[in-house]
Amino acid sequence: MIQWDPIMKLKTTLSLALIATFLFSLMAISSQFSFLADDYIFLSRSFNLSFNLQDFGVIYARRPLTAFVNYGLLKLGLFDHLKLLFCIFLFLHSVGLIQISNWLFSSVQQLNKTSSSQNTRWKYTFVILLCLYPSLHEVMLWPFNLPYSLGTLFLAAMVLSSSIFMRVVWMLLAFCTLETYFVSALILPILPELLSGATLFEPLKTNRFKIHSLTWMIAFLIYLGIRWRLSSHVSIASFDLDFSLSHLVSFAKMYGSVLWTLHFYKTSWIFSLLEWIAILITILSFSSSTREKARYAALLFLVPFLSMPQALIMTYYAPRAIHGAVVLKLALFGNLLSLFSERSSSRLKGITLILLMIAYLGETSIIFSQKTQNSLLLQRQEEIWTQKFRECQEPCVLSMGDLDHGLKRDWVLPSFAFEPFLRWIQHKNHIQKNISLTP
Repeated sequence: MIQWDPIMKLKTTLSLALIATFLFSLMAISSQFSFLADDYIFLSRSFNLSFNLQDFGVIYARRPLTAFVNYGLLKLGLFDHLKLLFCIFLFLHSVGLIQISNWLFSSVQQLNKTSSSQNTRWKYTFVILLCLYPSLHEVMLWPFNLPYSLGTLFLAAMVLSSSIFMRVVWMLLAFCTLETYFVSALILPILPELLSGATLFEPLKTNRFKIHSLTWMIAFLIYLGIRWRLSSHVSIASFDLDFSLSHLVSFAKMYGSVLWTLHFYKTSWIFSLLEWIAILITILSFSSSTREKARYAALLFLVPFLSMPQALIMTYYAPRAIHGAVVLKLALFGNLLSLFSERSSSRLKGITLILLMIAYLGETSIIFSQKTQNSLLLQRQEEIWTQKFRECQEPCVLSMGDLDHGLKRDWVLPSFAFEPFLRWIQHKNHIQKNISLTP
């Protein structure tokens, strides 16, 4: 039976997460960030005296913990300090990811009755780098999506908990942040057996998995009950699901690209190629057993893909919808890198580290550059519209025009966010006028 204890002491995990956060802050020090899309809807509503949790609408019903956290951040004024918020949530996400990755490594070691090396320098370096994985930008760099990252921490708490009751609690909290964790929470506990050589169905027959399935079902049903209850308090527009084969294939391709390329609404092929080469080196050199290499490679590619069925039937594309699948990918890759760190030569480890650093940090620099340019453009828009609002004579009728003109690739200001963006500018500058906005 697997002992549900973390391989790392909490002090070590916190130290590694702090290092990752510090590195992130250094990279972001000269960058500027902005709110994105739906954020402006909530920001504009927050100026109403009657503003409450129900003003988060569908988020309140489907992701109540996310709504609660964002409400608290608004009330505390922390959205005025975006870089600080990004660092806080990156730290919490890193703690969760490090614990999951190392729980996985520790569990496989126990099942295989092997011991780990005391030389942890390489393993710690790789896991810090994974915390800076750039393709999580729709969660880690989107202000009002930041609470979605808390699910990683809750998954870590789930696998490390020996109490059935607490596992239900941790899964429920994950589900209440984002639906992406449904399948991830179900699959994660059987990964050690699969990595240790069990066939696909062997772990499903164990009493431990049967108990876990029951606790997952309890958490899921409680979540559905909460969702049904909260839905009665807000107006939720219905949304379609598409089960057609053509749609599933199309979305599988798109989300597969998000999973297996470095992606900022467009694949960065050079950096993706560097990551693939690093993964290939890791797989080919961590073991002398062809069967073990094939098993780890298959699980690394298939498990994350199979953990995102809810995203495939959605009718709109959103990379954040597979955040849970990406977390599984990083945990599996982290476990593989830990084995690689113990079994491979320093030369190969150095090459792999350099490849991953160039890929991850290079892609991050592109993302930060795009976001800085967009942020500066939005600041200019804010200055222009603040002046327009102050100079117009009531009753004001102003045409919004193309507010997104000049914005670089990102989901910054779609047309539905034009009016909330301008209302936010009006309210934050305390302009008390009767202003009508037209397309």
